[in-house]
Amino acid sequence: KYPKLTLDGVELEWMEKIRFLGGYFTSQNSFAPYVDHICASARRGLNLMRAVSGNNWGTHPKSLLNIYHAHVMSRLLYAGPLLTHLTDAQTKKLGTIQALALKKVLGVPRWTPNTAVFAETGQKPIELIIKLRAATYYFKTLAQPDDHPAKHTLTTHYKHRTGRPTPPPSIQHTT
Repeated sequence: KYPKLTLDGVELEWMEKIRFLGGYFTSQNSFAPYVDHICASARRGLNLMRAVSGNNWGTHPKSLLNIYHAHVMSRLLYAGPLLTHLTDAQTKKLGTIQALALKKVLGVPRWTPNTAVFAETGQKPIELIIKLRAATYYFKTLAQPDDHPAKHTLTTHYKHRTGRPTPPPSIQHTT
């Protein structure tokens, strides 16, 4: 079923998924295990926020926002270039954790609309952050000299699994 690979005469074991630099790669190019991993990691940060806060007591909202950035968003946005390839459902999963953490910062109920939470905290939705970071990286790379290896990689339009060329990142936000 799988090809036999050898390295210095030793046969390598075939694995369905492998962890490399904190990201999970599968044989089907699915990011589901990676999304599950970073969601679990971000939930630990969310649990930390729950432990140090309450409606009538606890940490100041500015301190909770610092914990949010350090222990939730840093984990959700790790390996940012991979995040541009997530499905809508996987991105929504990350957005759910982000919204829960921001609601904990404000001390509002879970059913508070996300738009109100983002407006009150001044934070951007994770979908927009991912697109903005991808676009920033893309345009910074285009400004590099022609012999820069990342520039060659980004300017070569690879074909998507649908057979169409991959477009450059878009910075338009749709809600």
